[in-house]
Amino acid sequence: MTPLLRLVDVSKSFGATRALRGVSIDIFPGEIHCIIGENGAGKSTLGRICGGFVRPDTGSFWYDGKEVPFFSPEEGRAAGLAMVFQELSLAPDLSIQDNLFLGAEPTRNPLRVLRRSRERSDCMSVLDAVGLGRIDIRLPVNQLPPGQQQLVEISKALARKPKILVLDEPSAMLSLAERKHLHGIMGELRANGTAIVFVTHHVSEVAELADRVTVLRNGALVECITGRQTVDQIVERLGGGGIPAPHRSQSQVVQNPDNSAADLLSIVVPRLDGSTKAIRVAPGEVVGLYGVIGCGSGRIASIVSGQASDAASVAMEVEGQKIAVNTPVRARRLGIGHLPNGRAANGILPTRSISENLYLRPRSRKQRASLAPTGGDPDKELSEIGVRYGNAKDPITSLSGGNQQKVLIGRLLGSDLRLLVLEEPTAGIDIAAKADVHNLLRECTGKGWGILLVSSDLEEAITLSDRIHTMFDGQCVRTYSAPTTGDMSSISADVVGATHAKDREEVL
Repeated sequence: MTPLLRLVDVSKSFGATRALRGVSIDIFPGEIHCIIGENGAGKSTLGRICGGFVRPDTGSFWYDGKEVPFFSPEEGRAAGLAMVFQELSLAPDLSIQDNLFLGAEPTRNPLRVLRRSRERSDCMSVLDAVGLGRIDIRLPVNQLPPGQQQLVEISKALARKPKILVLDEPSAMLSLAERKHLHGIMGELRANGTAIVFVTHHVSEVAELADRVTVLRNGALVECITGRQTVDQIVERLGGGGIPAPHRSQSQVVQNPDNSAADLLSIVVPRLDGSTKAIRVAPGEVVGLYGVIGCGSGRIASIVSGQASDAASVAMEVEGQKIAVNTPVRARRLGIGHLPNGRAANGILPTRSISENLYLRPRSRKQRASLAPTGGDPDKELSEIGVRYGNAKDPITSLSGGNQQKVLIGRLLGSDLRLLVLEEPTAGIDIAAKADVHNLLRECTGKGWGILLVSSDLEEAITLSDRIHTMFDGQCVRTYSAPTTGDMSSISADVVGATHAKDREEVL
């Protein structure tokens, strides 16, 4: 079979950073071709070249059996290429419908009303395919939580009916249920002859879906593997020597002199049976919130971190005092740090350097955020959290997505905090880096910090959390103390609304 897309001896540099070194890859119709490697291996750069969004420095580009100049984004779309970016490419102030057809509008069409009617129909059809069939397509996308924005991004690509679909970490912000739904869509596209380029850190997804796997290391091609692989085989190919065993040791709750644990946080949420539930975080604890997109866990995180405008309407205590955390600055003064979901829109300052992003500190309303190192050693701190970089003065956008995420985590770890609110802390991070981050978080709890964890990675939530509260439709379903993998099926049933009323008692 002739490859639909072929890249030959492709190289690309960004300043002093060599992203790709003579990489060749073939993409065939009706296959899922996974690109894997550690952070900074060049996966996203290779995916963007396939999609026409990055022009390499050297190499050749073959499409449908013919050598052609490297595509621009417009030429790629016209040829049937579509891409889902790791960092969302949506226009935040436009509606869902307008985002889905942005760039695909006809330049001359006197029957605009008829076209808009057809767009609405097509929009609802593709949104239904990704599980957003009930959403109001007139909503601006900036009113959606990050997970739903990711599904809109996927829908935007699907609406083009592509011959080649490039997916760059599409499931990083999705829960287990949404991830499985996406896998089903990918299987249907493959069966219909679509070629799928799938960039992911989730080795379980690679084992489940990949027809072929391209392994990159330090920007170079290690090998291309044909046929299904087990998780252990994939990790071995990555050079990891096996999967780090999930280690879940119970945190040691820091005690007061009177031998009672004082909660750093208590916030009251409704339960499915009509009662209320106090979600508490004591010093030295990790408390997880787990659910599908729109379950309410993100709202709790926004209230605790001072991002919600109606925080005063929610009963919350910080270290035993009733308080409304109505701004991020107030949260910081109370010792609450926040890692938001969606690093491109909510985390990094893209025009600033790596060190400036590492040392970003909020001040008061009348002051700008401080970017000064305040005596810190950026090289030492970046090394401690495992960031791969050229120079700390380079722009943060010179880093891979996973290394950007590490910088954001390092920003919190270098602060004088007591409670961390973490939303998807390991999104876009490889296996080894994820284990490093988990160890860093356990060091924080060992110092007496509390952690409120919002994660769509169920295995991560179980591995880290001393308790997990399952969430559905803005309400707490059940609480799992010292959760194990044996609880996974019950937790999954909770978060999709499958738990029966008679089973809604708290699990002690």
